Amino acid sequence: MTEKDNCHLLPILDLPDVPLIRIFFFLDLEDLVLVVNRVCQRFYHLIKSTPVLWRVFEFYWPQIIKEEDLPYIFRHSKSFRVFNIGYCTYTGRLSVLDYSFISNLSCARKLTWLNLTRTSISSTCFLQYLPNLEILDLSDCHNLNDCDFHVVSQCHKLQNLYLSFDKVNPKTIKDIVSCTPQLETLDICVSRNAKDFDTIEQIDEVSSHQGEGNVNNITGEQNLEKIEEQNEETTEEQNDETSFDTNANDEKMRSRKRKKQSELWKQNLRKKRRQSGMEYINTRGNTQRKREVKIGTKDCNGGCRFKCSKNISETERKAIFKTFWS
Repeated sequence: MTEKDNCHLLPILDLPDVPLIRIFFFLDLEDLVLVVNRVCQRFYHLIKSTPVLWRVFEFYWPQIIKEEDLPYIFRHSKSFRVFNIGYCTYTGRLSVLDYSFISNLSCARKLTWLNLTRTSISSTCFLQYLPNLEILDLSDCHNLNDCDFHVVSQCHKLQNLYLSFDKVNPKTIKDIVSCTPQLETLDICVSRNAKDFDTIEQIDEVSSHQGEGNVNNITGEQNLEKIEEQNEETTEEQNDETSFDTNANDEKMRSRKRKKQSELWKQNLRKKRRQSGMEYINTRGNTQRKREVKIGTKDCNGGCRFKCSKNISETERKAIFKTFWS
């Protein structure tokens, strides 16, 4: 490359801030935070101090969020349009996480999409300050209770709601549907307290009172129908198996084959008599005498160092012998 060509090249570090910000627009925030942010101090401060770049805060892959990262994440929360930290793992105090969400997301009035799938939050009171929220995903949030989901009914512009694998109550679902006239998708698939089909019937009643088009696609209903079909199939299979077992038992009763009687086998009878201390004949054909209390032997006449004959009387020895071999 000649010197004439080199004079037309401009290093990216020599560009002004406005062209750099324009270039950063074409990058995802995840790449800006994890890659571009670490190139140099200028890029770090430029990304940190430009609220426009933080409109779409979205992680496409699960990340580990530490407690010291929360102030950096929520620095420009007022500019959030999309906030997606679903499936991210938080390592820190839960009280700090709840405080960060309540104090920062309450100011995100322009937020339209919020994805908190499988996060560790234990409060959703900040949802009442999000009037423009259209998509909300609270699936698999195990720390939330039914009272926390009741706040969702205050998001009147909500269009898509996902509450799969959550502790949601049928009455709460009914209140949410009645307070969100623009709701199009409601996913309560495999919810812990919404497995009964009566819940879907209640939702259908509310939607019919509000008019057509309120709940156009209830994915939970389809999934519950599939679950019911699977349960019916399993019950039918179980009935078939039980009928097959009864038929097999009838055939066994009708068969002429002899049943084994292990309690009458010679080896089992021999073993039972031997363990009971009774007289028996061993496998070699020799007769073994029954067990008896040994009286008058050398050990019992004072040769035993434990002095059993003095410490234990004859009646006690017989009682011990009887309980052991009975």
